[in-house]
Amino acid sequence: QALDETKNNYLLCIVYLDGAFGLAVSDVSTGDFYLTEIVDERALADEIYMFAPTEIVCNEAFFMSGFPIDELKQRLRPAFTSLDAWYFDDDVTLTSVSVTAELLYYPFARGLDWLYLGVQNKTGFFMYDGDGFDENNNQDIVISVSPLIGWKQTFFESLMIDAFVGYKFVLNPGEQNPIIEDHVKNSIEYGIRVKFDVIRLIKYTVKKTLFPFK
Repeated sequence: QALDETKNNYLLCIVYLDGAFGLAVSDVSTGDFYLTEIVDERALADEIYMFAPTEIVCNEAFFMSGFPIDELKQRLRPAFTSLDAWYFDDDVTLTSVSVTAELLYYPFARGLDWLYLGVQNKTGFFMYDGDGFDENNNQDIVISVSPLIGWKQTFFESLMIDAFVGYKFVLNPGEQNPIIEDHVKNSIEYGIRVKFDVIRLIKYTVKKTLFPFK
């Protein structure tokens, strides 16, 4: 549905915590944004009716706060969106571990250097800890496959630089928690990886120092 450009279009967010209401209002037509905290229900009602939002986003606790929501629905008829408690939890902890496997092909047969083509498989394990999470919704697994093209070059017999670019295809993007939405999107991936062999570097340094002409 298109927005009416001749009037304000407010999106209002309410969170009820510890006996107080946090209120955030955004005008999606102009970009204006307002933020406040309210303790009294009457004052909250005045704010809501003043802005007359087209949509209200809230936490589940707001429906149990005692605020006359049915009256609000009859007078303004806003769309309601309820979010899980973890959206409003400052103590949410995300722990992740990933396992990566690569299959690489070197078309110019220069050992493990030079241009290569390949494919990468990555499996990510995500664990959530915080209010709103229990044993039924506190973990996710994300599996992706990425075609790669890159260049590897070895220096000083112990330092390898690996520059690569690829495109990540997520194989199971549909059921994950929104908190990891950046991990479940198809996207371009690129970077530079540095691999360092300390023992070989020490041997190389000693060799060049003690036997510089060999």
